[in-house]
Amino acid sequence: MSEAGGATDLEHEEIKPMPVGYLPWSVGPRSCPGKKFAQVEFVAVIAYLLQRHRVRAIREPGETQEALRKRIYEVLEESGLEVTIKMYHPEKVKMVWEERT
Repeated sequence: MSEAGGATDLEHEEIKPMPVGYLPWSVGPRSCPGKKFAQVEFVAVIAYLLQRHRVRAIREPGETQEALRKRIYEVLEESGLEVTIKMYHPEKVKMVWEERT
């Protein structure tokens, strides 16, 4: 912001975007000291769960495996990157969490 004759000139103000980061962890040199631990712990939990379970897409009635695969790719193409990947239309592919046999 610049001041001209004591008044603030909002017309020429520069707004700088904040750096993107997971807010509870913050960013930069003063970020959360537990950030790395939390990230490693998350990966360990996901790895443990996926050792015993799998995620499988549910086919629509009469849908072939190839048509299901095409529908999954279409949903993934419509996804966007936020803090993590966010599918805009997850309702288009139903999933089930099941124990491995």
